[in-house]
Amino acid sequence: MQALILAGGLGTRLRPEVNDRPKPMALAHGKPFLEYQINHLRKYGLVDIVLAVGFMHEKIEEYFKDGEEFGVSIKYSIESEPMGTGGALKKAEKLLTEDKILILNGDTLFDVDYKELICFDQLKKSRLTMALRQTYGSGRYGHVEVEDTGKIIQFVEKGIVNESGYINAGIYLVDRNLLNSIDYGKAISFEKEVIPRWLHENQIYGFIGTGYFIDIGIPEDYKQFCRDVKEGRWHDHQS
Repeated sequence: MQALILAGGLGTRLRPEVNDRPKPMALAHGKPFLEYQINHLRKYGLVDIVLAVGFMHEKIEEYFKDGEEFGVSIKYSIESEPMGTGGALKKAEKLLTEDKILILNGDTLFDVDYKELICFDQLKKSRLTMALRQTYGSGRYGHVEVEDTGKIIQFVEKGIVNESGYINAGIYLVDRNLLNSIDYGKAISFEKEVIPRWLHENQIYGFIGTGYFIDIGIPEDYKQFCRDVKEGRWHDHQS
């Protein structure tokens, strides 16, 4: 299975702490955040990776190259201008060759069991399965309502609802043919525009995980991740 990491954002909120590199290359204990993501994918045998990059993409390419040094194979989809998460996903489509694609946000890390996620997706015959995490305040994330079966009945993008419940953890298992509904060359948000449309047209399920979760989009949480790595709350799967 291929994994696509959306790593092209400008990372403006994190600039006070990280201004010399793209956000996914923010260092924690001497290693870029993106490397922790890639190591976690490799733990589950997910080694065919596409990086959708844009802002300061040279920094990412110089570090990871073709991925061989990190035990994976990496291809790059490069944006010349910001296209939003949906536009970046559509641009990368030409490099995606499998029927199912695992999509990850390049600024979030979730200790989810990918084998269990894939089995759940197959069991439900879902066209899109979203990884969910319970939280006590969902304002920074998409708020998700699910039935007992796991079927998602409502998805509200971040900033609208701030209450306890399930959040979008930034990991999706998607039927590749769903990408046909995204217009090529158009700047569009995957979370705000694409997912709500797919939810209206298809049965979408949420896979609930309970493991470690972090989003380094703001300085406070980036600093928290640095502490978590140093103090062993996130165990990197580098071997």
